[in-house]
Amino acid sequence: IKTAPTNLGSYKRVLTQYTTYDRKINGDTLYISGIINQVSLDVINVSNKQSLTSLGFFISTSSGISPNNKLPTLYVLGNYAYIANINDALYILDVSNPASIQELARYLNQGAYEDIFVTSDNFAYLAGGSTRGLLILDVSDKVNPRPVGQYCAPNAGNLTRVYVNGRTAYTTVKSP
Repeated sequence: IKTAPTNLGSYKRVLTQYTTYDRKINGDTLYISGIINQVSLDVINVSNKQSLTSLGFFISTSSGISPNNKLPTLYVLGNYAYIANINDALYILDVSNPASIQELARYLNQGAYEDIFVTSDNFAYLAGGSTRGLLILDVSDKVNPRPVGQYCAPNAGNLTRVYVNGRTAYTTVKSP
């Protein structure tokens, strides 16, 4: 057990009103979602811990998101990043070329989703929303995601997190 951690390196994006919320690492690439009045994604090379470098940066074209709103979750699978914004939408981004990240789709939420999990067979599970339940989207067509299922637990409170293993979705609940 390491009892005296040391700082190996750091990276700072200097922007006004920039708030980061979630991060995922895939090999030597770190993905960080945030808000700068719009949804954003920072892609950073972390192979050299003493010299972290930006590979790319994305800011959505949609507007009207307050920097105080929470951007709860980011999921990265293969060449795609999925960002679920609590007040806006599910964004599907092509990150195969981090220097030129492309927004493929923006699926408007029917409420405030707080977490996302995407499976390798192209299903996105969103926890929360207006039903406080679980929305399942088919994302095999990255440009046109479509709902294929929904679960709402009566009197269960608001689902806040989701994890999928095989054919089972595990969720956490915030009591009403």
